[in-house]
Amino acid sequence: MTIERSGTLNSDLCSCLIGRRWDSTMALFDDVCDCLDSAGAVKFRVGGFGQLEWPVDAATDLPVMLGQLPDICEIVAAGNEVGELDFYEQGIERRVKLEPLRNGYNVGCVSGTSWSPNPSVFWESREEISAMLRDVRDGFLSILSKAAPWISSHPLVHAWSARCAKLQE
Repeated sequence: MTIERSGTLNSDLCSCLIGRRWDSTMALFDDVCDCLDSAGAVKFRVGGFGQLEWPVDAATDLPVMLGQLPDICEIVAAGNEVGELDFYEQGIERRVKLEPLRNGYNVGCVSGTSWSPNPSVFWESREEISAMLRDVRDGFLSILSKAAPWISSHPLVHAWSARCAKLQE
């Protein structure tokens, strides 16, 4: 799972959001990700379980994943809890479940469509999962700081980032 820059970023990119007020992190992420996707400024990639690239996009699936990121970061930081990322949007409909085992996780995938994961479960170290989650968090924050610096300092973003920061380096 990665977030990548795919175009030129400047502080005017999401200027249409200046003055907007958000009552939730999800509403903020919906607006920001829609703006970034419309400008072609970001690529969101997820793959695995026998499919190199899942049919995800930055406008729809990225805000859903970002909304779940603090919970999964806290679970992985604790190291002994079951966690789940739910890609519930129509067309993808997949759940990735993390179950602690030895110093890592059994990572499983369940599909809500005709697609079948193969393999449906694999083991990954806690360090590798932590690094991937940190890269996603840091990639998003880096893009946000360039495309909408006034949003990157928003209290909702700070609270989200603080919860994500519990992963060990």
